[in-house]
Amino acid sequence: MRRLLLALLLLAGPALAQAPPTPIVETVLDQSQTVPGQSVTLRLNILVPTWMPNPPELPTFESPNLRVRVPPRGSTAISRQVDGQNWSGISHRYLLTPMVPGQFVLPPQKIELTWADPGGPAPLTATVQTEPVTLTGTVPKGAEGLDPFIAAKSLVLTQDLSGPSTGLTPGASVIRTVTAKIEGTSPIVLPTLMPQFDLPAIRAYPASPQVTEDDGAEELSGTRVESETLMALGGGQGSAPPISLDWFNLGTGKVETASVPGFDISVAGPPPKSAQTAQQRDWRLILTTLALVLGVAAMLRGLWPRARDAAQTHRQARLASEAYARSQLLTAISRRDYPQTSRWLEDWRARLPAGVPMQDLSELFAAVGATLYAAQPASPASPWEALAHAVRATPSVWGRSNRQILPELNPGSQAR
Repeated sequence: MRRLLLALLLLAGPALAQAPPTPIVETVLDQSQTVPGQSVTLRLNILVPTWMPNPPELPTFESPNLRVRVPPRGSTAISRQVDGQNWSGISHRYLLTPMVPGQFVLPPQKIELTWADPGGPAPLTATVQTEPVTLTGTVPKGAEGLDPFIAAKSLVLTQDLSGPSTGLTPGASVIRTVTAKIEGTSPIVLPTLMPQFDLPAIRAYPASPQVTEDDGAEELSGTRVESETLMALGGGQGSAPPISLDWFNLGTGKVETASVPGFDISVAGPPPKSAQTAQQRDWRLILTTLALVLGVAAMLRGLWPRARDAAQTHRQARLASEAYARSQLLTAISRRDYPQTSRWLEDWRARLPAGVPMQDLSELFAAVGATLYAAQPASPASPWEALAHAVRATPSVWGRSNRQILPELNPGSQAR
């Protein structure tokens, strides 16, 4: 029996000695935290004992609110001495950019590898995993109050008017164009620039914003252009409001303000008929409302505390509801506001209970991002409309989950 065991060990020894070593996989992050909108470098190093006849399919490391880019010439060949032998492989470089503050955890990713077997004609294969990666987006001190948070090397607002804004005649118009040029981060972090314009003599017709991103080798930059046509309806005058945007300057370490001034606008002639009619309706409404308030004030005095508490409870429930997150998401989509769409899409998904059938929105949202990152998007409206359609097609849960959220104002009245 001993001789038999010894013979088996002698036969198995060479086979055990020839077992292929495990490939080396490394993930190296140059820094674990950064300011939202700024990029850090992640290197993925893969080494095998011989060489890889076919390049491996590398992971994307995609994560919500995390921008992942591969710079030009992001992959390079590498070699290393391992136990006296020369190993070869590749080093792949990623640029990770958190778009919002918070912690981002990238779980291990599987990679299928194939490399040449020095002892035989058939190649060797193995499935390896990357190491987990944690990156934190941190708001710098002094910039905690920025909403939205914007950190860049430069941010400049400019304004252009297509013609005079005063002395207009009914039917005439002037186009206001505001351009935000940003360096050191992507222009998708910029919010809507144009303020609400409320003047009876003027009607504003905003155009879709144009976002152009310049993807440099190391940092992002670009512009956001918004314009609106101010159409004169009838006599009146007022002012177009100024525009300002607070941002954190990475160079100076301080919060600065980019702004353009407002301007006067006037239209000759009588006020538009709609404005005159609206003023008359407003006076009648004020008088009617005042009479109602005086008539029911005594009745409401006893019910006011209970009604106030009920209203506050209802408002809190509404703000925390799936329906509210859905409406905010659809509003952001209609405005083509990419940062707000990303924020409310994640919030809305979190509020949906388990079991609600819904379409996978990841590809639709990725298509929206592609229209913003592309140099010349072919049809920017289609991905936005497809995303809005998918959101509307998801069944709402507001009616089922919040039907009894308000307490009765007069409990016990049914028992009388």
